[in-house]
Amino acid sequence: MRLRSQGEHGAITAEWVVALPALVAVAALLTGGLGAGIAHHRLHQHASDHARVLGLGGDPVELSPVSATASYSLSHREDLVCVHYADRYDAGWWALAPLALSSTACALDPGFTDEG
Repeated sequence: MRLRSQGEHGAITAEWVVALPALVAVAALLTGGLGAGIAHHRLHQHASDHARVLGLGGDPVELSPVSATASYSLSHREDLVCVHYADRYDAGWWALAPLALSSTACALDPGFTDEG
């Protein structure tokens, strides 16, 4: 068995004192990033649903709103109808600098006629 010298008492404790705050900071950053990623995925799914309903000739008013702050616009490109959603993510520490989220989804336009 190896005996410790006088200078080694508490070396593990000192390492944890330095490393633990860094580990907590990394975990907080990952959690905040995961929340932003989930919010962006939710926004994209809503844009896809909205475009799909429009493509099927339905009324997208029946869709639940993605959030109170989200805005959307419609555009037509050749034979497509496109929905562009924009929102901001300001939950958690993102409240200090809100993250701008946007997503565009397209579907075939039911009103398009090819008269070429």
